[in-house]
Amino acid sequence: MKQKIFFTFLASIVLLAGLFLITSEFANAAPLDVIFEQNPFPSHAGEQVVLSFHVTNNGNTNLTSVTFSLDVNDPLILRSAKEKTVSLQVGESNTTSYNVYVQEDADEGKETITLTYDVNGNSYDEDFDVQIASNQVFLQVEQVTSNPESVAPGSSVIIIIQVKNTANSEVKDVVLGLDVSNLPFAPESVTEQRIGSIGDGSKSSVSFNLIALSTANIAVYKIPLTLTYYDIYGNKYQRQDVVSVNVFETPDIDLLLDKNSLIIGLSSNISVKVLNKGLGKVNFVALTVIPSSDYDIKGTSYIYVGSVESDDYSSVDFMLTPKAKENVITFNLEYRDVNNKKYVITKTLDVNAYTAQEAQRIGLLPGFPWFTIIIILVIIVLIIFFISRRRKKRKKLMS
Repeated sequence: MKQKIFFTFLASIVLLAGLFLITSEFANAAPLDVIFEQNPFPSHAGEQVVLSFHVTNNGNTNLTSVTFSLDVNDPLILRSAKEKTVSLQVGESNTTSYNVYVQEDADEGKETITLTYDVNGNSYDEDFDVQIASNQVFLQVEQVTSNPESVAPGSSVIIIIQVKNTANSEVKDVVLGLDVSNLPFAPESVTEQRIGSIGDGSKSSVSFNLIALSTANIAVYKIPLTLTYYDIYGNKYQRQDVVSVNVFETPDIDLLLDKNSLIIGLSSNISVKVLNKGLGKVNFVALTVIPSSDYDIKGTSYIYVGSVESDDYSSVDFMLTPKAKENVITFNLEYRDVNNKKYVITKTLDVNAYTAQEAQRIGLLPGFPWFTIIIILVIIVLIIFFISRRRKKRKKLMS
């Protein structure tokens, strides 16, 4: 019997202790419901931020004087009054706001602030997080490569674009798009590529397959690139960039004999045609004739030509004295392509010189003037005839 009484007494003590704890918890429960709002969210270094606290009186009594106090730490600076007092009827709501400045050296992350408020002599503390985002949330085009490095008109090229996340947080839903609508390229696949996410400081690559149209001129083309992505807070970013593609074909330059006026043993001219058979213009063209035992160079051996457009030519003349009928004339040809790469090539031309008789026959040299001499002789004979006749007439008149 005594044992039963003891256990009943012990159970009563435990029940009373539980009721006391529950009552104490309700007694210490915050009488206000507080909802925190940060604007803008997230905030960046150097920005002014409004921190708002939406409070509702969930108690059973009217509150005539509720004092709020906000505590912040570096890198946050409070720019409004620390304490604010409001009154709240039962079920009434009110918004209390504070202006806070985020210092320029603030790092990305969460900064804890504490809101303290007094109700009927009781003090309550609630902590909230202010989210600070990096000022450098953007993707950087780290590298662009082409395979091949230069694409000929009518050929395919793979453009590989590597981007780097230079922010201190992840970026998501990355889309890279190329716009070739106004350029001499056509996509062989898609013009948009997607990347799910790129971690802070990480890199990722995408590739685009393009074909250079057969009508494309030799040039370096800038293709517009659009990058679209989101930060970890759902904010959208979009920026423009360009990638360069070199449409190029190695120059095809040739030397052709234009006019041959070479005469053995005489200083005479040879005209050489510099022909551009390639698709791109060549610049700084210069031609030098190389000395040889087959001929002597009269005058200059170097002639600067300048630029020669695609499918065009320019002619230059050199004065030589050939020593034999058959001659191998050697030239050094210098030029630069549209990318300013220098080329020096050697070209030879097989040229037959004319003999004097051959040159007279085709009009390069004047022949013996037989016709002119005959005319002169005829005129002389006629003059003599008329003079003789006149003298005879005079003699008859005198006799």
